[in-house]
Amino acid sequence: MNKVNIMAKLKKNKRGKKTNPLGEKPKSKQDQKDESTRQSKILPLINKLQSSVPNERAMAMGAIGILAEDTRMRKLLLKEKLILILMEQCLNDSNDEIVVELYGLLRNLAIEEGYDVCKFYWRSNIWASIEAGINKIETSFKFLEENEASTGSADKKAKDKSKIQLLYDFTENLLSLVAGIANSSEDLFDAVLDKIDIPLALVTNLLQWNSPKLRVTIKLYNALLNFLFEFTAESLPFIQKLAQVQNFQLDQLIACVNDPAQVNNKLGKIYVEGIKFNVYEVLHKYNFKQELATEILSTVFDVSTTIDLAKVNETLFKPIDNAEDPITKNENGELSVPFLSSKGEETPEKIQANADLLCVETSLDLIASLLEFISTNEDLIEDPIILSESTLSILIEKVYPFSMELLKFEIDHQFKLQLTEKALVVLNNLTWLFLSNSAIPTEWYERLINVIDITKILLSKENIDYQKQCLNILWGASKSLGPEIRAKLDESMIESLIKINQEFISSSFQDEVEGNLEDDRLAKLEVFLTATGFLGSIASIVENTDITRVIAEFLLQLITFFHDKSQYSLCNEIVIESLNLIYDIFGDSLYPYDRAVFYEGGYIERLQQIEPRVKIMYKRIDKNRNPQLKVRGEEALLNLGRFIQYKQSEYA
Repeated sequence: MNKVNIMAKLKKNKRGKKTNPLGEKPKSKQDQKDESTRQSKILPLINKLQSSVPNERAMAMGAIGILAEDTRMRKLLLKEKLILILMEQCLNDSNDEIVVELYGLLRNLAIEEGYDVCKFYWRSNIWASIEAGINKIETSFKFLEENEASTGSADKKAKDKSKIQLLYDFTENLLSLVAGIANSSEDLFDAVLDKIDIPLALVTNLLQWNSPKLRVTIKLYNALLNFLFEFTAESLPFIQKLAQVQNFQLDQLIACVNDPAQVNNKLGKIYVEGIKFNVYEVLHKYNFKQELATEILSTVFDVSTTIDLAKVNETLFKPIDNAEDPITKNENGELSVPFLSSKGEETPEKIQANADLLCVETSLDLIASLLEFISTNEDLIEDPIILSESTLSILIEKVYPFSMELLKFEIDHQFKLQLTEKALVVLNNLTWLFLSNSAIPTEWYERLINVIDITKILLSKENIDYQKQCLNILWGASKSLGPEIRAKLDESMIESLIKINQEFISSSFQDEVEGNLEDDRLAKLEVFLTATGFLGSIASIVENTDITRVIAEFLLQLITFFHDKSQYSLCNEIVIESLNLIYDIFGDSLYPYDRAVFYEGGYIERLQQIEPRVKIMYKRIDKNRNPQLKVRGEEALLNLGRFIQYKQSEYA
């Protein structure tokens, strides 16, 4: 299946350029607003983090956690060395509430900011604090278990309930921080995996303690399941470790989430289905592969389609009028944070809405993985798969409408729920799965037209992730429909695609690339690869010699430009794909466009000039790092020589 997921240097002013005689660049309105925000919000909170008064530190921590949800605010906070202060001043705070809030904030920063922040955590030896926190959690749960039946006054029960909730929050925040660090990069994942035994023991012990009767909140129980789901999805060694844990029983998890006490825990049910799939995929030589996938797909569909997305959208995106109000002090000299009361409190409705949204997101991820799982034929890689009637029924009647309805909802609601990319991945995998089948189902042909229509709408959006998935879908659709796709092709869209990609060639490889710009370049290369595949696949069926000529020239341009950019494996893939597409487009001189484009365009001589460059590119591919790419490169190079000889004989 085709699956194609820090600052720039300041240039010196040129001579003769007019400058501000005061030596300072006038501040933009955004700069002025940022400075005002810094003075009224950021600095007061940063200072209060280091206050000797626990309540002030707690209030500041809570307010910073809310501000950090906003990208602009988070950047302003990080500029004031927030993370260094958190690690040095707050990690060992004597106030339990502050420590719990801190771990939640560190978790959120890890998720939002990624590798650089997580690497700083690791270098600051955060793992020592994590292990100390786990020991504290284990001690607390042991005490809780031993005193479950104890009684006391109403006041004591209220205090105990508050402490228990704090313990639950601490456990959830700490475990999700571990997962956040691991997910930030391969090297940190490996580093965490080397030390995973202690948090894994905590998770499996707590899950065992909650089987068959749920003793903790559903929110914490789901956090435990999520920990297993995240790591089993990423790591074979983790699954092998999990299999050796005596008190881990998958059947117990299934029974627990299906208990009447968890009837509304939809997210938990999806996590368990995901864990089941991840474990079976690695440990079991499952002889009934499609049956397993079909069973899980059916369960996921039945659970996730009961969620009211309109209600989720309404609950999570209510307007907040006072979020921009400054922080002040009341008459007692205490901090007054207006946006904390309006936005920070997690109501039961908001908790449920967040869980429901996460349920849909996780369902989409799981469905995409299951579709890829079905499409893989380990024994006979070259042979097509044969989808059973029950699997076809699930895919056509459930998976397809589910993803399409989500996309329509996103378009109608300004993409607020951010489900678009995940739904597109499902449609992409579905398109290529049917293409891998022994015969494309008639029912899919009928629905593929609707897929193309909605894909073209989303392709017009200025979102690089949407564009990549949309082009991948169009690529698969063009291979599925063949000449029938002509009715859906827009000549201006094709010309626009080529123009955009040509502009990318001329602009993105001019300067040295650093930091986030490097990520941006790689993302564009992924879009480039999918655009190449789509354009190449329609060149022979568009029945327009001028368009075929433009696409062919574009493919030659790609080979010429990218053959020496071997520092990126994606560049090699673009060259290889472009060559293979040229072989397909001009495979027979009887094609009506062949003489006008290939022969009159002097392609034999041009390909002969390209051949030694492709050979150099092939030699630079590291067979140890990219063995499959090396094989594909060798095949493309051998076919290039043969193709030139073949075309010479055709026109001899």
